[in-house]
Amino acid sequence: MSDDPRSNRSGRQAAAGSTRANAVGTDTSRAAAVTPPPAPSGPLSSTAQRNTSINVDPAIMVTIRPGEAGEAPLPTIASGYVAAEEIGRGGMAEINAAVQLAFGRTVAVKRLLHEITDPHAIRWFQAEAVATALLQHPNIVPVHDLTVLPDGRLQLVMKKVEGLTWRQLLHPDAASAEQARALGLDGHLEILLKVCDAVAFAHARGILHRDLKPENVMIGAFGEVLVMDWGLAVAYGDHHPHPAIPHARTATVIAGTPAYMAPEMANCACDHIGPRSDVYLLGAILYEVLTGSAPHRAASVKGSIALAKRGKVEQPRERAPE
Repeated sequence: MSDDPRSNRSGRQAAAGSTRANAVGTDTSRAAAVTPPPAPSGPLSSTAQRNTSINVDPAIMVTIRPGEAGEAPLPTIASGYVAAEEIGRGGMAEINAAVQLAFGRTVAVKRLLHEITDPHAIRWFQAEAVATALLQHPNIVPVHDLTVLPDGRLQLVMKKVEGLTWRQLLHPDAASAEQARALGLDGHLEILLKVCDAVAFAHARGILHRDLKPENVMIGAFGEVLVMDWGLAVAYGDHHPHPAIPHARTATVIAGTPAYMAPEMANCACDHIGPRSDVYLLGAILYEVLTGSAPHRAASVKGSIALAKRGKVEQPRERAPE
């Protein structure tokens, strides 16, 4: 035995530690009852915060719903649409507001006029419906449905946009003058950027618009920008997004708006019609934003087409010196 008192203390401490370890190891009920030391009263260190866990009752993550199904009989779901007032009409189609009975919401329905029976026109109408439906983008008008009316006509059901056309804001009347002034040049450029986003999305899906102009862009009541009227849409290059959508190679006649038209469109050079044709139209819109008029302005349609064929554009500073 050592005479050193420190050695004796070390031996006693080791024995006591061994005894405590054995007690914890053999008495599981006592081990389970061991509680951690109390947390310090001051701020926790970052390490302590990371090591602190909270037991979460899974029930608080479940959606609380307002009652059980079957408390009342389910309502009958109606189908179809009830047409209301006319909101637009062109040479081939009419657009009406309508109530979708299933949801009680107001939509826009576009239908060919009764006198339009040409199969070619009907194919283009179907192509518009399919192309628009395939382009689900925040800046492209949403399509809800395509139905057949009792008289055999197709009916394209779309979102009803409450607002003004971009043309109405570029060339305002008394009713839209205040909104147009608030928009300013910066506002018009923001609209153009959103139109560019929509067109880029369409091109990525293999679809050209071919009739981009301020009249075919709607500005909603809450500032939403929607590219409308995809009635001249075609596929291009090696893209074939849907059998109902014709290809640019078949575009052998002039189609579009001459005042904005790209030279290859005016010359029916179908092999050269592609994304750059839509980009030209976007540039023509920018020209109008800056000068107040479309680039191929002329006294007649024939005169506009002649300017478009040559790509003849007056310099913006000459058109609008101020």
